[in-house]
Amino acid sequence: MDLKKRVKGLVLALPPIIEESNVPLFQNEVKKRISQGCRDWQISHLSQLQLFPKNERNLVIYGDYTLNVLNSLSIETLKQFKIQGVQLSIEASRKDISEMYTLKPKRT
Repeated sequence: MDLKKRVKGLVLALPPIIEESNVPLFQNEVKKRISQGCRDWQISHLSQLQLFPKNERNLVIYGDYTLNVLNSLSIETLKQFKIQGVQLSIEASRKDISEMYTLKPKRT
């Protein structure tokens, strides 16, 4: 079943905390969902990037507010990790919000 055909705009979100013993379970679940057509994901912690297959292309990864993006340095760091969008916390300043427009989802 291709979930993307059934639910337009679907973004699957990973939980804020994943116990070490559950990492293999989540890796398998991510791989399964990708094979079903899910291409857009939201992570809660940068370490969750390890859950995605290294050679997988055309994924769009967003960051949850739990990444605590509050300044331009954190935005630049997210770009290095190929995070293409982020959910901002309400504490973000107007300047930080305007800088977030530099993160735009792109398919590779």
